[in-house]
Amino acid sequence: MEDPNCAAARGTIRELFSFHFGGDMHFSPGLLETHKRFLTTQLAENLKNSPPGSDPFALTPDDDPPKAFSVGNCKASGDKANLKVLIFWKTDTRSEQRELNVEAVKQNDQWLVNSISKP
Repeated sequence: MEDPNCAAARGTIRELFSFHFGGDMHFSPGLLETHKRFLTTQLAENLKNSPPGSDPFALTPDDDPPKAFSVGNCKASGDKANLKVLIFWKTDTRSEQRELNVEAVKQNDQWLVNSISKP
């Protein structure tokens, strides 16, 4: 049975990536503003400095957006959970997947994404 903290953190991460994949994935200050409800203050501040032409949520160039994602394994300890997120590209000529590490932390009874990185 999955740790309850993993289940709760997984929900926040799914919601963030669903929201992100369902909209314009080109990074901008406006996009960051719409995503802030899922992020710690620290991560939101760090993302303000994202280079133009990048997608700091999928960690890809914004001219090569992935098509889908899946939230995978989770390890939780106290108010911190580390989850694997797989992102996918599938076209007639390309089928690729990459893994991201996503850390979520519980702040004020709410799970928020604290970091997104490549393994």
